[in-house]
Amino acid sequence: MNYPKPIVIVDTETTGMSPTRGRIIEIACIRIENGVEVDRFVSLVDPDMRIGLEIKAITTITPDMLKSAPSFAQIAPRVDEIFKDAILCAHNARFDYWFIKAEMERAGY
Repeated sequence: MNYPKPIVIVDTETTGMSPTRGRIIEIACIRIENGVEVDRFVSLVDPDMRIGLEIKAITTITPDMLKSAPSFAQIAPRVDEIFKDAILCAHNARFDYWFIKAEMERAGY
């Protein structure tokens, strides 16, 4: 099957529900071109903010796991690369899109 554009399947974990106040703490992306996986990127992300108990309970991501993780600004070039000319596909696409958009803007993209 031939697809008109690449698709990136994405999932994020965040510090909360608001992309203006919250940050991404994990991102996973799989790029599909013509039905074939051609790239994959997964990373924890240091949000440079406190993670609440409810987020730890939902995601099982702890502050200790994020201590050595890169900032979003550090991974932004890779995120930009994997999404180039692609359609975003996600379970909760609007949520993931707005968080990624906010993080990319903060990183200067």
